[in-house]
Amino acid sequence: MAPETTKNFLPLLDAVSRDFVSVLHRRIKKAGSGNYSGDISDDLFRFAFESITNVIFGERQGMLEEVVNPEAQRFIDAIYQMFHTSVPMLNLPPDLFRLFRTKTWKDHVAAWDVIFSKADIYTQNFYWELRQKGSVHHDYRGILYRLLGDSKMSFEDIKANVTEMLAGGVDTTSMTLQWHLYEMARNLKVQDMLRAEVLAARRQAQGDMATMLQLVPLLKASIKETL
Repeated sequence: MAPETTKNFLPLLDAVSRDFVSVLHRRIKKAGSGNYSGDISDDLFRFAFESITNVIFGERQGMLEEVVNPEAQRFIDAIYQMFHTSVPMLNLPPDLFRLFRTKTWKDHVAAWDVIFSKADIYTQNFYWELRQKGSVHHDYRGILYRLLGDSKMSFEDIKANVTEMLAGGVDTTSMTLQWHLYEMARNLKVQDMLRAEVLAARRQAQGDMATMLQLVPLLKASIKETL
């Protein structure tokens, strides 16, 4: 995706990121000791889901609220199960699992059924809502809106693309962040350098996220190395 295109989604991602930081602050406050130590993998999955759905649909799903939408949580659980059951099939031919109808295979198929079903529902709802409105506010942003405006792609192809983006976006974002945080915890010197870079970029950019992203080369490099 071209840099000019990604700028359109910065306000969407910035809003989600701020809410995610608020979630972490709530964890710290609840601990009552001024710090927090615990498993935030679920929080990262929810952050990733909220981010990718906001970028695709231009709409929030409320995954960072105190009370989470159970259907959205079901989608996240299905993605986790899909990747978890994929690991054994990396060592043995998947056809063997399918032939013997193993639990791993059944769970894997069930997970994909949920993923495709939920992605289809999200896409269909967005499509019909868009048709009913007839027009879109000029500030509206979202990949799906752009795809629907491209007559070169069929609706079925668009749904397939949305499904891949939803499934891949949640896992890739959450796991990358989890490993990045782990590596920063192991390298306190780099962690301090990153913090200093981000704070300096924030002061210099004065609220302009596009400018700020150009001022954090170390942060970009650390994420690339994690990937």
